[in-house]
Amino acid sequence: NALWAQEGFSILPAYLDTIALNYGTGLHQLDFIHAAEESRITINSWVEEQTKGRIQDMVPSGSISPETRIYLTNAIWFKANWASQFLPVNTKDQPFIGRDGLPSNVPLMHQALTLPYVQSNGCQAFDIPYVDGKLSMLVLMPAPGTFDAFLSTLTPARLSDITNLLADRDIALALPKFTFNTGPDMGKALKSLGM
Repeated sequence: NALWAQEGFSILPAYLDTIALNYGTGLHQLDFIHAAEESRITINSWVEEQTKGRIQDMVPSGSISPETRIYLTNAIWFKANWASQFLPVNTKDQPFIGRDGLPSNVPLMHQALTLPYVQSNGCQAFDIPYVDGKLSMLVLMPAPGTFDAFLSTLTPARLSDITNLLADRDIALALPKFTFNTGPDMGKALKSLGM
């Protein structure tokens, strides 16, 4: 987390105290008015350093202008090993039905293990732990061809119903290899909070 502001721009001390206390960050001052591109490069360099080079160019060209007064950044990079490692020898290209309902060959990692699992509410779900046991990844797999319909009805209550039904089961897991990046549009959320 970092808060970037135009040099000399007045910010309420109570707000600065709140971000320092709750988000562990202070205020970084830049000159958006006279050095918009240089400011963007500074922010991107900070993000790249904080994420050990995993996130580069988070702030796209043109997103900072002389009219910018505050720029709030939040970059999350997460990498952890599974508590039970998938062996490369057990990864094989096999058909997987994607969001479009069509099969394609993808590398599927295979492993037999005991996990919290349920088949209910139009999906299969399992919770796979990371090595320290403090974090896990909940995976939801809707029935083939129902991804969009399932997603449109996935509410916190429905998610809670699914997770409450998880129970340890011996399963033969086949999970596609994956990486993902996301950059949510925070404009609406921040405006609803008064920014």
